[in-house]
Amino acid sequence: MKTKFIINPSSIRGYALLKLPKIKNYFKTIDFVETQSRLDIIQQTRNALQNGYQQIVAVGGDGTVSLAANGFFENGVSINPDAILVVAKMGTGSDYFRTITNRQKIDWREMVYGGEIKTVDMGWIQVNEKDQYFLNMVGVGISAEVVSIKNKLFRWIPTNLKYIFSTLRAFFQYIPRQVHVKIGEMEMDKIVIAIFINKGKYAGGGMKLGPNAELDDGLLEVTVIEKAPILAMIRAIPHLYSGNLESDTKVQRIKTTALQVNTHRNLSVEVDGEFLGPADIAVKVVPHAIKIRGMPGH
Repeated sequence: MKTKFIINPSSIRGYALLKLPKIKNYFKTIDFVETQSRLDIIQQTRNALQNGYQQIVAVGGDGTVSLAANGFFENGVSINPDAILVVAKMGTGSDYFRTITNRQKIDWREMVYGGEIKTVDMGWIQVNEKDQYFLNMVGVGISAEVVSIKNKLFRWIPTNLKYIFSTLRAFFQYIPRQVHVKIGEMEMDKIVIAIFINKGKYAGGGMKLGPNAELDDGLLEVTVIEKAPILAMIRAIPHLYSGNLESDTKVQRIKTTALQVNTHRNLSVEVDGEFLGPADIAVKVVPHAIKIRGMPGH
């Protein structure tokens, strides 16, 4: 199978590039390209698929994987519906990898040619009159602030500490805002801490923010977390990792195919770990949109 490795050299402070010799040695020979920017990840993926490559290995984190997945499409049309995306665990969070492997310790290299091929959904989001696809999660509110804080921290700080510190700091400085949410015929106005829109189960370095999300059910899992006292928010942090947030009366979970969130441009948005700033959004699921490699030997 003709395979192209799309490598993000800036992933984990250059970790992906540092590991390139070992990757080459494992596969004996690989066809790869080092990308120069976020947009270049999309374009290099498109170029590869248009030139007959049947499989793309996205070497980086969730952002790299999401951008590569965007490269499978041009003007809203799949370039090659039979092409396969492989997720390499080479990012600070690698949360989508957690979902497709069910958190099992799997060497991603074994998945490149031996992983089960499955067709999964993607999400589509319109932000500030621009649109893009996503694989894992859209976050509105505090999760976007966490991303913004994390991106400004020193690069040498360990990944887990980055997420924990950023989450705690965001809890203390974040100001809940009112949003208008429309899901089908249902509309609600709430003062929220966060809204999570999930296709994958994990985000934020292992937080189980979409515990009931499924990769191929044609639905988005939406979690709305309303304003709460700061101490209650801090006590809820362990539940972010266990996925047990719904035990709180301030949390509402809904499954849907589409929704709109009007933040009055007072709340920021992040998509698969990319901070996009304040925005109103429209989101929908794209069922059975892309093929990925899952667990090897299944």
